[in-house]
Amino acid sequence: MTKQNILGYLRNFFSDQKKDNTFIIHYRKDDPESIEHRLKDLMIEKKPFLQRGYHIKELAAELQIPVHQLSAFLNQELGMHFSDHINKYRIDHCIEIINTNLSGRPNLQQLSKICGFNNRSSFTTAFKKFTGQKPFDYIKRRYFLQIMNNYRDKLVNNYNF
Repeated sequence: MTKQNILGYLRNFFSDQKKDNTFIIHYRKDDPESIEHRLKDLMIEKKPFLQRGYHIKELAAELQIPVHQLSAFLNQELGMHFSDHINKYRIDHCIEIINTNLSGRPNLQQLSKICGFNNRSSFTTAFKKFTGQKPFDYIKRRYFLQIMNNYRDKLVNNYNF
């Protein structure tokens, strides 16, 4: 290949448009902070992890970066696979629901669906992975502590210290 051919190829490569009118975007290696910031913003604002069957391709498209770059970022920078990253957000959301739903115990099947899991089994596995306990045990402990706190508050109020 001649020098002119190489320069022409590079010029076409970096300025070429795909057929669907989107540009190929190339990122520098020093973009992990940018990707991390955009990823956190997206997860907090749009909560895509609540969609069942959400794939890395969809997340990469929303972040406007190539799938392989997102995968490398998650693995190398955050130290987890895509499914673990998504499941971590799902479990955090689930715990938030449990902690704010003080009126009664949630149904685990419904809770798993609300939080974006396809089934209760994958929900239970992910919950145990990130919290160290099964969802039922977590909920049971949470409500036991709530009952004990309510009982303590009643005792304190009855004695009017």
